[in-house]
Amino acid sequence: MTGGVLKKVFDLQQKMETFRKDKQNDFHKYGYASAESINKAMKPILGDLGLLAVARTKAEEVLESGLVIVSSSLTLIDIEDGSEVEF
Repeated sequence: MTGGVLKKVFDLQQKMETFRKDKQNDFHKYGYASAESINKAMKPILGDLGLLAVARTKAEEVLESGLVIVSSSLTLIDIEDGSEVEF
């Protein structure tokens, strides 16, 4: 169900600024925006728009290779009508 959440996601995108890269991966030599800085920037705007953000992380081990696959998703929920969208 997407309902009113899509309009609010559009509004969120209009109000967001580019995240500042506040962390550095020394092994691969690149900068990135930490989850904490993204959350800090988004939280006030999400509240103003009536959106709830739910982050999920899932780790799966591939037994044959021993690798661990980690996936993350973000669900935005409109607190007024319950509609949601997952990224």
